[in-house]
Amino acid sequence: MNKLLAGSILFLSVLFSSCRDDFFELNPPSWLGESIYNQLEEGVTGANGTRYTFKYYIQLINDLGYADVLKQTGSKTVFVADDAAFERFLSTNDWGVKTYDQLSEAQKKVIFNSAMLNNALLIENLSKIEGPVDGQALRRATAMAVQDTIAFEKGTDLPATSYWNRFRTNGLKLAKDDTPVAMTLFLEAQMKAHSISVDDFKVLFNGEQWQKGDAYVFNIKVVERDIICQNGYIHVLKDVLIPPSNIAEELRINSETQLFSSFIERFAAPYYSELLTRQSGSEDSVFVKGYFSERSSVVTFNSTTKDCLDPQGRKVTHYLLYDPGWNRYRSNPNTGSYQTDMAVMFAPTNQALNTYFQSGAGRTLLDRYCGGSIENIQNIPTDLLADLIRNHMKLSFLGSIPSLFHTIVDDAQERMGLHASDVAKVVQASNGIIYIMNKVYPPALYSSVMFPARINDNMKVFYWAIKQLEFDAYLLSMVNYYSFVVPEDNFTYIVPTSLKHDQPVAWRFKYDNQRNSVYASVHPYTVETGEVGDSIATINTLNVLKNHLEDMLDAHIIVGNIEEGREYYRTKGGATIRVRKRGNQLQLAAGGDIQRGVNVGVERIYDQSKETNGQGNGKAYIVRQPVQTAVQSVYSILSTTPEFRKFFTLLQGYDDLWEGDPVRSVKYSIFYKDVSKAGLDMNVRFLNTFHYTLYVPVNEEVQRAIDSGKIPTWDDVEAETDQEERDKKAEKIIRFLRYHFQDNAVFVDKPAVSASFETATLNQQTETFYKLYLSGGGNSLTVKDVKGNEARVLTQGGLYNIMARDFKFNTSSPSNASMIETSSHVVIHQIDKCLNFE
Repeated sequence: MNKLLAGSILFLSVLFSSCRDDFFELNPPSWLGESIYNQLEEGVTGANGTRYTFKYYIQLINDLGYADVLKQTGSKTVFVADDAAFERFLSTNDWGVKTYDQLSEAQKKVIFNSAMLNNALLIENLSKIEGPVDGQALRRATAMAVQDTIAFEKGTDLPATSYWNRFRTNGLKLAKDDTPVAMTLFLEAQMKAHSISVDDFKVLFNGEQWQKGDAYVFNIKVVERDIICQNGYIHVLKDVLIPPSNIAEELRINSETQLFSSFIERFAAPYYSELLTRQSGSEDSVFVKGYFSERSSVVTFNSTTKDCLDPQGRKVTHYLLYDPGWNRYRSNPNTGSYQTDMAVMFAPTNQALNTYFQSGAGRTLLDRYCGGSIENIQNIPTDLLADLIRNHMKLSFLGSIPSLFHTIVDDAQERMGLHASDVAKVVQASNGIIYIMNKVYPPALYSSVMFPARINDNMKVFYWAIKQLEFDAYLLSMVNYYSFVVPEDNFTYIVPTSLKHDQPVAWRFKYDNQRNSVYASVHPYTVETGEVGDSIATINTLNVLKNHLEDMLDAHIIVGNIEEGREYYRTKGGATIRVRKRGNQLQLAAGGDIQRGVNVGVERIYDQSKETNGQGNGKAYIVRQPVQTAVQSVYSILSTTPEFRKFFTLLQGYDDLWEGDPVRSVKYSIFYKDVSKAGLDMNVRFLNTFHYTLYVPVNEEVQRAIDSGKIPTWDDVEAETDQEERDKKAEKIIRFLRYHFQDNAVFVDKPAVSASFETATLNQQTETFYKLYLSGGGNSLTVKDVKGNEARVLTQGGLYNIMARDFKFNTSSPSNASMIETSSHVVIHQIDKCLNFE
């Protein structure tokens, strides 16, 4: 009779036993063989003739009072070790016992219950889940109960955090988790279903070779399988099964991972369990060891507020990805099954961590918090270590097998660079797999340009803004090179939205350590002198503060290296920063700084580049004050610069010409006031949240163009009585003006320039925008129009590289604006000729 048929008949016998237990107990079918107990007493002869005897196991059954259960009809599966295996176990084991009699009752329960399933399953059915679906189950519940794992923990063995202080003297009764230990299985159907290769197995089992048809319980091979009994199945194991502990405990007891374990133990706390206290039957309270984490059966996590509750119900804001002590781990704690997957930990060796902190990229942390000494490594703040540990934690074993190492990503969704050759050893735990690694895999945060803001107490304002505004995903990217300018806290910021208030103000941004939030003191600001007065108020309105901080972040991030030899660099938000060197110090200035004659000196540079550290995305430049973007509009600059008078007069137009005609008023004007989103004064109508260049011809050339009849004046338009002719003249002026506005801000700078850019004038035949053609370098710039005429940017008078900004605020009047809705950045150059497209 084949095994499948036998298994089916056994199932039926179990089913019918509920109705006729006495019949089957008295008249067992002859083909079923012995009961599990009697079969073990008799011994087993393997397929290859090997004889297995089980006197130790029989003694274990008798000592625990389980003989009657295993003699009668029922439904059990037992994984047993023979006497030879027990002899090997007693000769060397972690418990220190040398004879069977030295085993405690608790130890006997562990050996017995962890190797017994409370249903009858052939090896080929062990990987099936409800459906049935083959090859899906990795783990199975055993007869082992949580009560079997409660042990007395000495005070000297407890984690070093204050949560454990009250138990230092007398110790406590502690369960390492409040869920039972499951059995992990490696079976052929399961390996096929999840594409676990022979090479994967070899890594997972530290060099052991998989053979077709093999079966393993944890890392112990099944040497004889599917022995059919009246009340279940016997599977013979090569060795005595002592189930491993959970991931956290395995790391704690492993001499190679002590340092990494000490980091993890900072997140552990004792949670009182009324249930286990009652079940234990003891007067002593029983506690469960829980780890602050997003996924746990012990610790409560709030996914909305992103915090955990400690044993006293207080919020904890630093936590792990999952509870490494959770025996019945599920990647989703609310749904799914523990059976189909398990957790993974990539744990660096002590040596790898020492090297990383002493001579690798982790040296920054050692210098910042530990005085440069590895002996003081525990001074690194716990919340920083959370980032490091989380990057080494993965939610899915099936997604982290060695053949998939190349797909595993870090906290920035960049590939981690894992290689099987870096695996020193693999340890199986009750809830997952531990890859002990010869390398450290720091989070992208540690290598990113935002890291200095993360670790320095005087840069909390910008770090708070990064997190609140979710700039971290952007700054964690390892694809780009960033230059990130970071001002120290208590910096002063001229508030653009206030410049048309009765009293313009500046804010000093500060960090409130009690509220873990940002606020600003308000100071009167004198526009004419740049003087900032004493504090007159405080602003705590978060949406307003975040609005301005977002604008600042956009102006302090540059994609690219600001030390590559140019002077002008565009920021993420479209503004431009001028970079000059004075002696050994970099001097930075944005439009507002230049207008006030101010330079911002770089106090310190953090090199977070890939070229220096092997991993990274640029440099952070620490400054005392932020750079201030332009706070003058195009209208303001042109209207107050005499050298721009003629061109500005054309730009200004005649509003009265189109009174009562809104269509023509829009079509034939350059400047306007937005009725719902005010600017500082007048805005350029067609600018649209981008960066632009405006070329302003000298007064003489504008007048020459007028005198020669190339362009009419607004007086000519006004004098025209024929509406069609009036429209033609107005359109000619507007199209001429718009041709001097170019998409993309281009500065006069050192590097060579050779490029073409679209203007704001549409070619009505091709439905494309006319272009300008730029060339230059060595602090010169030439602009060629579509007719081949060239105009030079004039640098001798200083009217070039002038930065302007057209704002749109959140109100209809600038006198009560509070937030920036949008803006456009413009660089203005004076040129020696007019540009023409016809």
